[in-house]
Amino acid sequence: MENSEQPAHPAPYQSQYGTIYHDVYLGLTKREYFAAMAMQGLLASWHNFEKIEKAETLWLCEHIANISTTMAECLLTELEK
Repeated sequence: MENSEQPAHPAPYQSQYGTIYHDVYLGLTKREYFAAMAMQGLLASWHNFEKIEKAETLWLCEHIANISTTMAECLLTELEK
């Protein structure tokens, strides 16, 4: 399993019968977690949302998502060095 696909907060899966599976994890991958944190930072620092037209909203959402995932990939690449 690649580093980026490993769980961000590993906690083994436990079945309803109490069996613990150490090779199955629930939750976000590192890539998903880092992208979410990057997106949170971008959105928190964006001061002009009230000036955006509805027609621009979809473009803006795609742009922010693209930047967030790119930042996550850059961080994962740097961490692998």
